[in-house]
Amino acid sequence: MHLIIYTSEYIGEAKDIDDVLADIVRRSKINNSEYDITGLLFYHGGRFIQVLEGSRDSLEGLMSILQRDGRHKNIERIVDQEIKKRAFQEWSMDSLNLSKDTSFDPDELIRIRVAYKKHLLVDSKLLVDFYKAMLALGSMSE
Repeated sequence: MHLIIYTSEYIGEAKDIDDVLADIVRRSKINNSEYDITGLLFYHGGRFIQVLEGSRDSLEGLMSILQRDGRHKNIERIVDQEIKKRAFQEWSMDSLNLSKDTSFDPDELIRIRVAYKKHLLVDSKLLVDFYKAMLALGSMSE
């Protein structure tokens, strides 16, 4: 089993993001189930972060498709490694549109990647729980 987490920049109009996310999820649920890929897509302030699980070959094929997707640019892998088991066994794909008030710093994601590589085997569920906690903290400060 393999895990890829990447970040990228959305290049569409902010007003269209809910429709774009719905379209991505709809198509991903069809395509990902065929290739046994599971995951979660986050969006915040013009950036995507996506957690993907599956065989290395399936994920590399998907990443090739994502490189050509005209809805985003500047794809950067922040985690790319083997995992023991899936965190999203039941999810071919889902998305979360994070609060505009929640901080989402790509440099912080890179620091997280470095820390995981040095000290831990990545647990994608742990990372997702971390971002959900950030969302909750952001809504509490309003």
